[in-house]
Amino acid sequence: MRIGVLVMFFAAFAFAQVPSTAYPPACGPESVSFNVKTEKSQPGPAQPDPAKALVYFIQDDGPGGNHQHATLRIGLDGKWVGAYKHNSYFSVSVEPGEHHVCVNVQQPSLPGLVALAHFTAEQGKVITSARNCSQD
Repeated sequence: MRIGVLVMFFAAFAFAQVPSTAYPPACGPESVSFNVKTEKSQPGPAQPDPAKALVYFIQDDGPGGNHQHATLRIGLDGKWVGAYKHNSYFSVSVEPGEHHVCVNVQQPSLPGLVALAHFTAEQGKVITSARNCSQD
């Protein structure tokens, strides 16, 4: 009987815990959101600043196209730097060195769902996408 009461006590305690939606350090603040508008003609690839690296984040649905309806926001070293959806891309200029990326589905029903990656940027180089990241 005592064991049953202890099990019920611990089970009630476990269910009372609210899952944390705190994001990893690579992400930005939870309160930031983006409104992504895609354009049919986007400018061609830019050249990086010679002292920095240029990182492209690319969302590609593949040959089937446009199955990704959620906006994915991208965090870099602790702050959100942009977002994409529907076969789009954006780029950011970064200092050389190691960088940490966070990708988050910007949807209230999926809080805390993130993918993480890291890369090392070299000055004058172009880096493409961190879409295929490990999930946490």
